[in-house]
Parts: sequence; structure tokens; C-alpha cells
Amino acid sequence: MIDEKNILRGIVTQRDLYRIISPIKDEEGETFYNKEALDKYILKYTMTKKLTTLKADDTLAAAVGIMAKNKYGCIPIIDDGNHLIGIVTQMDVLKKIANYI
Repeated sequence: MIDEKNILRGIVTQRDLYRIISPIKDEEGETFYNKEALDKYILKYTMTKKLTTLKADDTLAAAVGIMAKNKYGCIPIIDDGNHLIGIVTQMDVLKKIANYI
């Protein structure tokens, strides 16, 4: 979540979703969330507010280390004013590593 000053205040993660409601499996084994059930939850009360972030000048190794240690799927990237400037995901890391294999 970004506030009115464009400052990062929180993020909704898969863990947050699992904490409040379980996904449903359809007949093909695909999982999904019931929209009506999710509509009962307000983001500012659901999101993770204590965030681990990195700066644009941090290294990919730093991101991988944090993600592996904490089992994070992504890490927000912020500037010196706490403004969100990007996000590094597990897929970003895998794509970068795949370029070197």
C-alpha cells in the first residue's frame, strides 16, 4: 500500500492471505480465492506493515539471501524517502540466474 505521499506502508503477501482465509480447490486441482470472502477484508488491516526492504544500490545477493532466509516471495525496493521504486520477485531472481547457466 502506498499512502497519499507515495510512501510504502505495507504489502499483501501470500502468507497474509493464508492467515485470513484458505484458498479453494476446483475440480481440476487449481486453487483460487472466493471473491465474496475476500471482499470482507480491508487491505490496511490485512497487509504486512513491518516490511523488509532494499535500496536500488543493494545487490542481488542481498535480495537472494533475505528471500531464502525468510522465505519471502518478493522484496520491495525503496528510495531514501521510503518511496516504492520497484519490487524484486522470486521470478526476477530465477530469470537473472538462468542467464548465467
